[in-house]
Amino acid sequence: MGERTNGFKFQLYRQFTFQTNDRIVSSFFNDLAMEEINITGLVQVKEKNGTNFMKVVVGTPVVQTTNDLETTRCVLRSLGVKFLEYDIIQVYGFPPETPGIVNILYSALWCKVKVRAIYIGEDTLLYIDVRDTEKALCILNQIVV
Repeated sequence: MGERTNGFKFQLYRQFTFQTNDRIVSSFFNDLAMEEINITGLVQVKEKNGTNFMKVVVGTPVVQTTNDLETTRCVLRSLGVKFLEYDIIQVYGFPPETPGIVNILYSALWCKVKVRAIYIGEDTLLYIDVRDTEKALCILNQIVV
């Protein structure tokens, strides 16, 4: 975890990104639940052709274990789903009522790194999916909330 004095904290989490149909999404959710794997961050967007575009972060709001990641990989492979997996930034430590927090983070990042997504997870956590995580972390270290 990264402690900061600028009003928030952050840590890196792994995100799984994939596209699939409704039946596979349902099986994926079921299989994770059967393996007692929690989903702490989720984006599901139905595209015009009916395909679900998914961004999934497993684990708890506090920790993501090797077991969380390995089990998720196994579930996706068993369902025949092609997926990408990479680090994203979890931002926390600010009051949930903080107006403009997404604007502060997005404004600091968008012109310096490609922001692919910002979304809310469990316990009012924010997940930031950027192309260059290292550069984004340096930028986040400089912002004051």
